[in-house]
Amino acid sequence: MEQILINLVTGALGGVAVGKSSPTFDLGMIGNIISGLIGGGVLGQIVTLLLPAITAAAQSTTKSFGASRMIAWRCELSCFIRCASALSR
Repeated sequence: MEQILINLVTGALGGVAVGKSSPTFDLGMIGNIISGLIGGGVLGQIVTLLLPAITAAAQSTTKSFGASRMIAWRCELSCFIRCASALSR
């Protein structure tokens, strides 16, 4: 339960931060919070489910798959969700 709350709170904060830093994709305060909540909650659950498989794959190959790539992937997905929301308006 704590992990879900952490994902939702950080998603909401990330949504507000991305909305403020990029006026093109700003959905307003409430829209930024809602899209962040959705992105953080959904993506947090997906990453939690996939993390054991990703870790096993990283250990079995010589390529490294660090935390920085996971953060970048999460940011890319958040931006994709914002673009889709902006285009649907």
